[in-house]
Amino acid sequence: MVKERASRERSQENQPQTFATAHLAFLIAGTQDLVWSVDLNFSLVTFNKALSDAFARDLGANIAAGTTPRDLLPPEMAAFFPPSMRKRFAKGHARPSIASRTTDISR
Repeated sequence: MVKERASRERSQENQPQTFATAHLAFLIAGTQDLVWSVDLNFSLVTFNKALSDAFARDLGANIAAGTTPRDLLPPEMAAFFPPSMRKRFAKGHARPSIASRTTDISR
């Protein structure tokens, strides 16, 4: 009886987070805006179909979780990317843009 109650309480505690996570995933997947997140090494963590389609169309590249700029961009652009983005992160502009369709909401 005690185990059942504890299990039910844990389940109820996780419901808001589960809903929020599902809602966020739906929002990311459902927009035509280019949406992505990266880790501190600039490896893709999360992205939507619009971003995947843009990379395929514009660069002929297929992206996946863990993909880095070095994997996708021409060498001269890939070399420039990390220092440029690190500067932006240091200034608090943590939303890099790579295409004209993106919106940088940090401004």
